[in-house]
Amino acid sequence: MKLEFHSLSKSFGDKQIFDQMNEAFDSTGKITTILGESGSGKSTLLNILFGIDQEYEGTYSIDGLDTKNLSDTDWDYLRSQRIQIVYQDFKLLEKFTVEENLYFANRIYTVDYLKRKSKLLALLNLESIEHTLVKDISGGQKQRVAIARALLNDPEVLLLDEPTGNLDQENTIALFDYLKQIKEQGKSIYVITHDDRITSYSDTIYLLENHQLVLQTKTDVQKEKIKKRQKIKKRKKIKKRQRTNKNKISIRNVVKYIQTDLFRNKSHFFVTSIPLILILSVFTLLFTGFKQTTLDSFTDLFKGLAENVLYIDTQTLTQKQQTKLNKQQIESSTDGKRLYFSKVDFKKMEQLNNVEKIIPFNLGNFILDEDNNELQENIDTKDFPEEFKQLNSFSTAPSLITFSFQSLLLPNKDLYYYNPNHVKVVSGRLPETKQEVLVPDFYKRYLELLNEYSDTISLNVKDSSDNFSKKNYLISGTYETNYKNTFVPQMRINGSNAFPIYIPYRDSTDLDTLKSQNSYEDYKKSESTNPQTIKYLKSIYDTYDDYLKSIGTGNGSVLIVAKKEEAVPEVTKEIEKLFPYYQIRSRYSLKNGEFSITYRKLVFTLLAGLSIASILMIIIFVFLNKQVISQKKKELATLFSLGYSKLSVKSIIGSEIVIQFLAIYFISMCVVWVFDEFYLSKTTYSTYFVNIFSLENQLLLLLVILLTSFFSTLWGVSSVNKKRLVENLK
Repeated sequence: MKLEFHSLSKSFGDKQIFDQMNEAFDSTGKITTILGESGSGKSTLLNILFGIDQEYEGTYSIDGLDTKNLSDTDWDYLRSQRIQIVYQDFKLLEKFTVEENLYFANRIYTVDYLKRKSKLLALLNLESIEHTLVKDISGGQKQRVAIARALLNDPEVLLLDEPTGNLDQENTIALFDYLKQIKEQGKSIYVITHDDRITSYSDTIYLLENHQLVLQTKTDVQKEKIKKRQKIKKRKKIKKRQRTNKNKISIRNVVKYIQTDLFRNKSHFFVTSIPLILILSVFTLLFTGFKQTTLDSFTDLFKGLAENVLYIDTQTLTQKQQTKLNKQQIESSTDGKRLYFSKVDFKKMEQLNNVEKIIPFNLGNFILDEDNNELQENIDTKDFPEEFKQLNSFSTAPSLITFSFQSLLLPNKDLYYYNPNHVKVVSGRLPETKQEVLVPDFYKRYLELLNEYSDTISLNVKDSSDNFSKKNYLISGTYETNYKNTFVPQMRINGSNAFPIYIPYRDSTDLDTLKSQNSYEDYKKSESTNPQTIKYLKSIYDTYDDYLKSIGTGNGSVLIVAKKEEAVPEVTKEIEKLFPYYQIRSRYSLKNGEFSITYRKLVFTLLAGLSIASILMIIIFVFLNKQVISQKKKELATLFSLGYSKLSVKSIIGSEIVIQFLAIYFISMCVVWVFDEFYLSKTTYSTYFVNIFSLENQLLLLLVILLTSFFSTLWGVSSVNKKRLVENLK
């Protein structure tokens, strides 16, 4: 390989290093020594030869090619297979073994790596320390490891920077003997040094002085011509190898490096991860609790509606209209035209395009069965079977678990369209006759454990005369509760928390009572609170006939079922035209109607929390890993000098950061699980954390990790640019 300088000049500020320097090196199988005093530019010359310093004037060419025209990829190849360097401080991977340092330097995948490695270990007397960590070996041994690594890929040129600087006399003599053996393999060896002891082993000697290279001696000219002919022949072979293996970096090497590096630094990774694990664990609990009490509670109002259903009620106005009435001191929640929907109203809805049907109903639920019996059933948790007492949720149970009758809101066939209580039948079916009931799943299990379960159940009831008795009912099925997480009743029935035992749907509309003269008088009296309200409601109760007209069908609520989900926006607009003051509730309105403002505020609050957690974790990560990244830069610079591309180097540091954050996520979730299992689940607060490990919650927490690792990776790889890598090599 011919290395040539033509009119090369280099300076640092006002200090001139090289001035119009011209020289050609073409010495296969020789040791060329460049001597010079400290500060004469020896290391600068080495950096130019190795391609890590390209800020000079003039030309540096390799085999006739101007190196300034070479791409980064070309230089990656040259540094990996054709030119190698042994630094004065060795630049080995200190936390890796001798063998691993060689393995990660390997670039010739078509030639047996094990044979080449064994040959070099034997040549340099390193076999006994093959599996020893580099940080545990001597300076002389490190020197030989660095040489072995440099020779592994059979380079044509070997550069050595002050190779005797850290060696005693014995190791220096040994080094010279090794270089002599290496020279005999046909390598061009260039030694940059101020130690003139090497001159007796050198074939060509230059002195760097007065900004020029001055030739001191040469070997036999005829011998050089023979070597030159051999070199030309070999160059053709090497150029052929360049075409087949150019810039080939093994993904396996990169993956193994990441794996080995993480293992070697596991203690540090764990220590620096502890604060982040604690932050993510605490954030997970706070985030889940806040989400449960705000966003989840809000969206639960809509989850009971089918995707193609709209719900309106005559007693629920839009927020804008209700605010307007309040400002006018009008104390009413109606539109001033009707108390209930009329048949004409329903007909107009049915005739709308894309409306499949309407379902009129009233929101009331019966807590008495059809014989006017009130349920008086309860369980003392002291009498719970042992299986229940072993549950973590047992600690959340009140001393007395109460049950209450509750009728289904809609007929069984329509419950699909609106199921606000989220009744989910897990066995059997919904009750249909007045003798049938739907019981909670844990109640069925309770009876099974007591060997008292059958198709018929005897319940304590109280009749309208306050007489207590036992009454038999048929169990039509069971519905799902969350009893394995909490025994706290989630429904308030008749003024107290109780688990419902569902009875069949009953129409609560009582037109006769609504249309009575007494009802008219009572309503008129209750609504005559001030002049503004009286004026606003005049069309409703000015006369008894007006009142009867406003009663209509006696149904204050209606479900509008669209033919398909995609038609909901269009149907919403049509309903708004018919009833501009009524609030429309649907899955669509949650994100597009008047509810969307509240929904977006809640989502924004959660996203702000996610962002704050991410920023806090990034700051802590950067603070804790600043020194590590600084040390990592030196290792990555070493890989760069071995021919790893910038992309490979960036992928290493980026992958390690991502892996660390994924480990933080999984460990944090384990911490949260332990805390929940042994503490939270035994407190009354457990209901706020039942969704910790839900898919939605985990995806949001993973979003935190992805954001954190993404920006942390950007910070980490920002140091991986050519200029900074080169700085760490100088």
